[in-house]
Amino acid sequence: MNFYVRATGANRYAGGTDKWLKVRSIKKEVYAYVLEVRFNGSQKFVAIQKNGPTKNLEFGMGTWPNMQPISHVRLIEGMTK
Repeated sequence: MNFYVRATGANRYAGGTDKWLKVRSIKKEVYAYVLEVRFNGSQKFVAIQKNGPTKNLEFGMGTWPNMQPISHVRLIEGMTK
């Protein structure tokens, strides 16, 4: 299954784009999960907490362009199994 993340609101252009980016990997750190995405040939990282807020981020699951919106908890559970 493919998972995607997109920045919205105040973060919209913080990473250089407002497009949906495919989540390549997830890594558990001490206080958060770190998502790896690639944009223009370079790696970008996004930190999210399982029990914390995810303001200005949207998540999706499925195949492009028929994605379904999901929560950050679903993304973490789906990628860490």
